[in-house]
Amino acid sequence: MRGSAVFGLMLLCSSVYAQAPAAKPAVYTNPKAAIEDRVADLLGRMTLPEKLSILALEAPDSQRLNTPAIPRLGVPSLRTADAPQGVHDGQVTVFPTGITMASTFDPALIMKVGETIGQEARARDRQVIYGPDLNMHRTPQGGRGFESFGEDPFLTATMGVAYVKGMQSQGVAACAKHFVCNDQETGRHDINTVVDDHALHEIYLYPFEAAVKEAHIWTIMDSLGRVNGPWAASSIPLQIDTLKGAWGFDGVIISDWGSVHDTVEAANAGTDIEMPQPQFFSADNLNAALKSGKVTQAVIDEKVRRIIRLMVRTGRLDGTKPLDASVVNSVPHQKLALQVAREGIVLLRNQAKILPLDRARINSIAVIGPNAAVNQLGGRWSADVTPAYSVSILDGIKSKAGGKIKINYAEGTPLTTAAISPIPTEFLTPPDAKPGEHGLRAEYFTNPGLQGAPALTRVDPQINFDWNSNQPAPTVPRENFSTRWTGTLTPTVTGHYTMQLDSDDGSRLFIDDKQIIDYWSGHGTGNVQATGIDLVAGKAYKIRVEQFQGGGGAGCYLGWIAPTPGKEEFTEAIAAAKASDVAVVVVGLSNNIEGEELDPPDLYLPGKQDALIQAVAAANKNTIVVLANGTPILMEKWLSHVPAVVEQWYAGQEAGNAVAEVLFGDTNPSGRLTDTLAARRQDYPDFGNYPGSNGVVKYEEGIYIGYRHFDKKNIAPVYPFGYGLSYTTFAYSALKLPAAVKGGQPTQAQVTVRNTGARAGATVAQLYVHAVSPKTDRPVRELKSFQRVSLEPGAKATLTLPLDTRAFSRYDPTLKKWVADPGIYEIQVGESSRDIRVKGVVKVK
Repeated sequence: MRGSAVFGLMLLCSSVYAQAPAAKPAVYTNPKAAIEDRVADLLGRMTLPEKLSILALEAPDSQRLNTPAIPRLGVPSLRTADAPQGVHDGQVTVFPTGITMASTFDPALIMKVGETIGQEARARDRQVIYGPDLNMHRTPQGGRGFESFGEDPFLTATMGVAYVKGMQSQGVAACAKHFVCNDQETGRHDINTVVDDHALHEIYLYPFEAAVKEAHIWTIMDSLGRVNGPWAASSIPLQIDTLKGAWGFDGVIISDWGSVHDTVEAANAGTDIEMPQPQFFSADNLNAALKSGKVTQAVIDEKVRRIIRLMVRTGRLDGTKPLDASVVNSVPHQKLALQVAREGIVLLRNQAKILPLDRARINSIAVIGPNAAVNQLGGRWSADVTPAYSVSILDGIKSKAGGKIKINYAEGTPLTTAAISPIPTEFLTPPDAKPGEHGLRAEYFTNPGLQGAPALTRVDPQINFDWNSNQPAPTVPRENFSTRWTGTLTPTVTGHYTMQLDSDDGSRLFIDDKQIIDYWSGHGTGNVQATGIDLVAGKAYKIRVEQFQGGGGAGCYLGWIAPTPGKEEFTEAIAAAKASDVAVVVVGLSNNIEGEELDPPDLYLPGKQDALIQAVAAANKNTIVVLANGTPILMEKWLSHVPAVVEQWYAGQEAGNAVAEVLFGDTNPSGRLTDTLAARRQDYPDFGNYPGSNGVVKYEEGIYIGYRHFDKKNIAPVYPFGYGLSYTTFAYSALKLPAAVKGGQPTQAQVTVRNTGARAGATVAQLYVHAVSPKTDRPVRELKSFQRVSLEPGAKATLTLPLDTRAFSRYDPTLKKWVADPGIYEIQVGESSRDIRVKGVVKVK
């Protein structure tokens, strides 16, 4: 009886369940539902702890920079990764760096790069890639300049938009960085960038605005430092008023690694996700801010809403499966990397048409230099990508020579020379020295500004101090003190010296009252080198070192690398050069010299590379220099001695093959400079305002960075912006322009380009706008359109060069908007900013 009752109850229950309608699936799980409906539905289902949990990435390890998953709702984590030239996750395709990409002046090609990196990101199950880098090349010493697209905002915007569109077409979020004015690495954690509103909008914000409005980018990363006072991650004018307000950005703002400094300020200023782990955006801190009313629930919900929207856009909520791993470094991807390298290589010099090399007339080639047998892929840290393979220039030349040409290899000199050692006391003499006395006069001040009378004066045998948190002396405080060392330096060997200052905090070095090193900013332990300092044996040079300590640890160290007396240098390299028909010297920089938190100490080739080029050129008149670097190099010590110079920047895993193709003429070079290359460091616009002092860097040049500065000051560069040689020539004609155009309306120009040489080749028609009689201060010319074209010998093409709504506009800081002033504007089209071939005028109404 009892069992029958239970059985009957079971039948009844099953009947009820059978008749009940199936529960509707949650809207957020429906891929066909409208995106905002999905966002609202999931947001409404989340508890406060779940909302707070996704506002910071998980504590990082070697393979994890993810938002936490929400298992209760079936919400997976968002998985992110560096870097802009490839996915920082195992062995992948390593493309040329941003500066090489931009040198192609080929946005269609760079869109394919974005697509390809997006595919490899999906194969690695990554939904967000931290790139592209849209910061400007304000200073030639910017350690991450290799990651970004150059000195011109229009070029940077164009290449950035192409990259973003390509990547996001694959369902992977691009993350433009670093918003904004992260244009140097020295002091980047706390430097306050002071920039006027005019330059901020017209130069530095311009590429980010294009990424938002034209490419509809899904994520943006803020910068580490301060901009006009507030931390970038806590800047309401930048992130709320401009980015999310005026521009309508509906994506996610991710902090840089440690750029959040305050829970309430960053939360209310629009930062959505803290990286690398929950600190200020921890649940405890955010709950406290909510309870105090300093952060509202609406602010939290808006952040979560944006993150959910990103999950929908990347397909993360729909369980999109990773692509097959075979796509990573596949043959099509390798070919694309090679094509970008081919188009991005810039031929700077080709005297007597020494290039291309004729295989039929050459029996031997000397391949020399520290970057010949190793392929430098880029600067250090977050940009690091691991290739499945990498082709050095030595290997590329051997392959293209085909075994018929003898290759004589010699390293010549290491990229970085012997270890820095402290300058021995016997080379230093204090002022008013007693007989036999050596060292430097040291004056210690009880303030960080070298002010007033010193609290202590003594002779220090050498500058080699690690005070840590101890006092330099009982009369000097542990914090907020400064030191000045003076005297003379008398070397015993004539030659090239490298000087290095290590300090915590700032330091600077003067020789004969000329500033050699400027590291005068608040920072932890770090160092700056100055290379290529020519000193004469027996000559006494005035030397002055200044140091300050502003808090925390303290130390100062002055070291050098001195030439070895009596040793004949470059023996193997000279022998290889003499035994060969042609010498190729491959020099440059590496990820030990530039990169994240590492600005190059100066613009000279480090170590003894300048001297190596001189020695090889003296041994072989047919010397070709190949540069592998991410920041400009000063060439005055050797440029006139060599007939050819090839700038490859960092050309990715296929660099060796691409360079060899250019040398042998299998590829006609067509890359164009994204940066003006100056004759002297003093010629660059940031000189005197880099790296800043007392925690502040002033952008006093305003809008005049890059070629804008060189044009305004009438300074002749060694090579101008947009410059690049070819093995053929091009002629320009038939410029067609509208007679008049309404300000703020798009229009176009047409120009005919003809290949007047004997080889097929490509060129870049560059259109610059010049305001003839401006009512306000305007640059002499500004790049506003360009188009790359490939032509067979004798062929011609009519190019259409679009001019967008801002082609004739300037940013008016008073009106806080872009304004096209009525007047006459000259349209200049040519091969570089200093090589204008055709001109015409347009009247703007």
